[in-house]
Formats: sequence, structure tokens, C-alpha cells
Amino acid sequence: MVYSVKKIELVFVALTVLLMTACGGGDSDPATTPGYTGSSSSSSSSSSTSSSSTSSSSSSSSSSSSSSSSSSSSSSSGAVACLPPGSLLSEPDFSLQGFATQNGGTTGGAGGPIVYATTGTQIHQAICNRASDNAPIIVQVEGTINHDNTSAVSGASCNSGDADDLIEIKDVSNVSIVGVGSGALFDQIGIHVRGSSNIILQNLHIRNVKKNIAPESNGGDAIGMEADVSNVWVDHCTLEASGGEDEGYDGLFDLKDNTRYVTLSYSILMNSGRGGLVGSGDDDNQNDFLTFHHNLYTNIDSRTPLLRFATSAHAYNNYHLNLNESGINSRRGATILVENNHFKDSKNPLGSFYDDVLGYWEVSGNIWENINWVPASDATPAGPDPISNVPVPVGIPYSYVLDDAADVAEIVNNCAGAGVLDIPSSSSSSSSSSTSSSSTSSSSSTSSSSSSSSSSSSSSSSSSSGGQILLPYIEEFSAGDAAEFFTAAYRSLTADGLEPMYFIEGGNTTYTVDTNGITVGVSRRFTIGQWPPRSDTTALYSPGGDLDLSAPYTISFDVVSNTSAPDEEDELQIMVDNNTTSSGNSIHGSSSRIYQIESGLLPVGPVSINSSVGTANSFIMIRCESNCGEIVIDNLSITAQ
Repeated sequence: MVYSVKKIELVFVALTVLLMTACGGGDSDPATTPGYTGSSSSSSSSSSTSSSSTSSSSSSSSSSSSSSSSSSSSSSSGAVACLPPGSLLSEPDFSLQGFATQNGGTTGGAGGPIVYATTGTQIHQAICNRASDNAPIIVQVEGTINHDNTSAVSGASCNSGDADDLIEIKDVSNVSIVGVGSGALFDQIGIHVRGSSNIILQNLHIRNVKKNIAPESNGGDAIGMEADVSNVWVDHCTLEASGGEDEGYDGLFDLKDNTRYVTLSYSILMNSGRGGLVGSGDDDNQNDFLTFHHNLYTNIDSRTPLLRFATSAHAYNNYHLNLNESGINSRRGATILVENNHFKDSKNPLGSFYDDVLGYWEVSGNIWENINWVPASDATPAGPDPISNVPVPVGIPYSYVLDDAADVAEIVNNCAGAGVLDIPSSSSSSSSSSTSSSSTSSSSSTSSSSSSSSSSSSSSSSSSSGGQILLPYIEEFSAGDAAEFFTAAYRSLTADGLEPMYFIEGGNTTYTVDTNGITVGVSRRFTIGQWPPRSDTTALYSPGGDLDLSAPYTISFDVVSNTSAPDEEDELQIMVDNNTTSSGNSIHGSSSRIYQIESGLLPVGPVSINSSVGTANSFIMIRCESNCGEIVIDNLSITAQ
């Protein structure tokens, strides 16, 4: 579950004439997708164009067969370089595809002014200060949006109500909200779309939105839509939690109460009990016309997605990795076309679960790798040999680019999520036609899995200074306290002084930093030099780092004190290019754990570790398991051998 950030040049794709806006084995079934006209291959052109009314095959998408689609967005050439050097695949096409091209199309704020926002309140002001509730507008967002800078705003062109704890897009239309510049992080605050149409959300990172546990926001949903919503495109977003319902989180992407014509594309959904749902209950039967493509679902318990009643759902070229209980859950008569996806290391990734009224699926061209199919009284999985059970094939009315399932992991790991594109900001509230808000891409920067299957990706995917921190590296923990230590003001890993060198990655978030050093025991883990932060690593992918560990090196530190019981077996560990609790979640495999010692056996005094594991763009994580005592270290150094 991890992602690297590659900042690449922005490719502008025209949405209108006047404005450019940004905002292992296969199925048993043959490729019988309606309108499918070509075979995919892993050669230099690995994608084909599918349509119910066209017969051309190409590495870039053709226009939709319906006039409504062609009016919604122009076709993109797909020439954005997010794939690693040496890849044999064609660069992906990031233009709008899917059901959001239908029903008149989805253009968001195309044609309207561009307004720059750095707070949640400013986002509300931009929407509420328009001439009318349907006047087009593009809101460019940069920086961190949180509870402290978000409040409701009144205005004739909006209905933000009491939206002090969320971003409210209510009873409006023709709005694009796009992350730009250094990125847009929505920290513990969700986006709620209600009674609205023609909305684009792009290049946004939304994390740790909670319900029932302060600070609460949006019912615990990262993005939620309800009450007569239509034509929404969510593209290149990273949606993440840090647990399940017990930890206060709900869904990452929930659609209910007559939400229709939605496309979720090139996004990352990670580290959550629930990925998302379509239909909130057994009487919520008006949600339909939904497309999910080129998304990464990783470390999710269930709902990737859950569908009730929807009979026109399409999931293609998604990468499902480490689904813990179930994945695509079609029930209450729902029907979904599941096409050329890659499912790996997962339990029950497709079927009908937790309901006695089953659903349907049409499968074609998928890869099922290391899958645990477990039937039960409340579980009817599609496997172990998934075949279609649909009474009527799913009709797909639009054109779309279909990649070979064998290429999906590479494409999605490198090209999905927020933060890959270096989208420039207008930094003003004036009208502009020079930025783009609806069909640029962004690839995962701060969330789950994004790299090629070779270690070369780690050296090519760093989005910051990229290995410019040369050895020796010395840290004497001289910050005034922990709050200062974990800020860029104390130590920055980028030349602009904006990105902290140290990030808390999970577990116990309470640290002490003083003249004695830093506490590292009792379930704490933090990284040194990782960029982007908090993007969990996998065996295929590692976020970039700024430490040059391409040659053998030595890590040294002093153990100042250790309160672990003498017989305590939980370990102090040091990992390279791995910010998770599993040593295998790294491009270096189990070798990522370069040091481990039972905490009860760790003596007070100097420690020295020699290693050659790393790249020119690496990072370090220091971690102690949950039953360690309080361990204080000081005088950390990383030196060349």
C-alpha cells in the first residue's frame, strides 16, 4: 500500500474551445464486453479503445459515441510521462471517460473564473460569491484545509448551511475544485456533495475523516454524495483513513440517495475498513450509471465498492491489493461489468456478501493472483473460477481505453492518486484561461502504492529534492520539543523549506524530544527523509526519499535509556524504504529491515549498523513494536562506510 510522488509537467487538455481547465490467472469468460473491438497487449501500445458504437483500436481514447460525451470533454492524447523510464507501455489517457460523459457530460467549472483558495472558508466563499448557483467556477486549492480554517459562508449562490466541519457543495452546479501548486491536503475534513450537478474534484488528498470521534466531519466519509447528485468526475484523488469504524472512520467514497452518472478515475483508496458504497440501505435504489477505472484499492477491509440495486456499473483496469475481507460486493440485484482488473493478495475480491438477496457480475480479462475464496453463510464469492452470472450483459454506451490486466499494476501504481502533476496555481482570484481543472492528471503522492515493479522506480519517483541529502547525516535532537521536531521549521527536506524531514507514520503519536534525545519505544514509528509522507510502501512500490543510500553506509545512535522488561520480545527495528509494520512491504523485500533487536535485550550505550540496502532516493524508518518499553535514543548519524 504505498505511493510515490512524481512531479511532472502539466499537460493541458482542452475541455472547451475557450478554456482549458485543471481541476495469477484470467477469467473463464472470453472478452465479451459490449462493443469491445480489439485485443490488449503489453507491447508499446497496450491499450485498446472500447465502445458500443465504435470499432477503432488505439492507445488513446476516441470520442464518445454520443454527442453528450463529446461536449463534455475533448479527447486527450494521453502524453503525460508518469510511467517509469524504460517502460514499454504507452502513457495513459487522462481524459474523462465513463458514465460521467453521459447525461449531457461533465465539464465542472469550465468557462468560469479561476479563484485561488488556501482555506476551507475561502472555498466556500468562492462558491457562494458567484453571480448565481450555476455560474461556472474553478476553485484552485493549495495548502492544508482543516477544521481550524473552515467555516460556513452565506450567499445567494450556495447553501453551505452549518458547514463548519466539512466542505459543502450543496444545491449548486458547474464547479471544479482542483489541487494545485504544492498540493491540496484536506486533513480530517471531508467533501460533501448534495443536490448538485456537473462537479469535478481533482488532484485532492483527503485523509482521516472521522465520525463519532473528534474532530468529526462528513459522517466519516472522505467524499460523500447524496440527494439528487448527477454528473460528477472525481479524478486523481487520494482518499485514505487510518483504520475502520472502531477507529472512527466510515467510507472513503459513498454514493447514495439518487446519485447518478459518476466517474472515479486514477485515484487511490487506502487504509480503511470501507472503500465505498452505492446505496446506503435496502431501500436506496436510485443510484446508477457509475464507472470506476484505473484506481488503486489497497489495505481495505471491504466495499471496493459495495453496490445495491445499480444495474449499470463498470469497473475496469483497477488494481485491488490486500483486500482483507471482501472486495466488489454486488447485492440486492446490482449488476457490474468487471473488466481487465488485477486482484492480488486478497480475500473474496468479488461476489455477494452479507445479504440474502444476491447481485450479478459480468467478468472479462481479469487477473486473480493469490486470492483466498472463502464461502460462508453470508458470503457467496465469485471464485475460485469466476464466471459471469448476469442475466443480461451490462450495456456500456461510451468509448473507453481498456488496458491489458497484466499492465494495470504498473499503470496504476505510477499514475494514480494526488500529487503527481505539478499543476501551477493562478495565486489570484482573477479570471484566467491558462490553467486546467478537469482533465489533467495527478499521480499518487501521498497514498497507497505507486511505482513500477522494478527498483528503478524508487530512483525516478522522488518528487522533492531527490537524493540531494548526501552523507554524512547528523541529528542531535536539539528541537525544543516534539511539536517543533516534526516541522519543516526545525529541519526541512526540500530547498523551499516547506516539507518536514521527519514524519510520524502511525502507531503511538506521542513523542518526547528534549536534550536527552527522542523517545522511540511503545508502538512508535517515524520516517527520516521520506517524500511524500505517509504513503505506505509495498513490495512493488516505495515513495521517494531524499537520502542518498546508494553506497554502503553506517547508522549509529546512542541508547540513552530503555524501560523494556528484560524478557520483552517486541523489537526495535530500523527499515529502509519501508514505512509499514511488515518487512516485505518494500521494493527491497524482507531486506528492508536492516536492524532488529528484542527490546528487552537492547543495552544502554552506542549502537552501530552497517548496511548496503538503499538507493539514491531512500528514506529510513525507526520503529518499535507495541510492547516495547520507553526507549530514548540520541546522537543519530548516517555515514558512508
